[in-house]
Amino acid sequence: MIRVMLVDDHALVRMGFRMLLADAQVEVVAELDRLEHAVQGWPKHRAVVTMCACPQDAAAIDAARRLIAQGYLDARPLKGGYDAWMREAALAGSATGSAPAIQVQRRAGQGSA
Repeated sequence: MIRVMLVDDHALVRMGFRMLLADAQVEVVAELDRLEHAVQGWPKHRAVVTMCACPQDAAAIDAARRLIAQGYLDARPLKGGYDAWMREAALAGSATGSAPAIQVQRRAGQGSA
């Protein structure tokens, strides 16, 4: 099972994502209202994948850039955001019954995910 932390400054948005993710068999392990609180204590060498349901994943890209500026070595936005992830989940579930692979955008100079 995939485990995620929801970070959004709107409780209603977090609640909506929690409901949607439950249908996709994704465990929400924590909810926070600020990115800085979410990564506090997270090792800077561990991966952080950001996601946004907004147009062009703008907030996810901004969050990844902010984390990199703070010294996180592997912060990146989820490629295609929530909609792409759910499409892949539906396809993977109908074909194999398993969870989807998470596709990420890599920073320049890194290999594919």
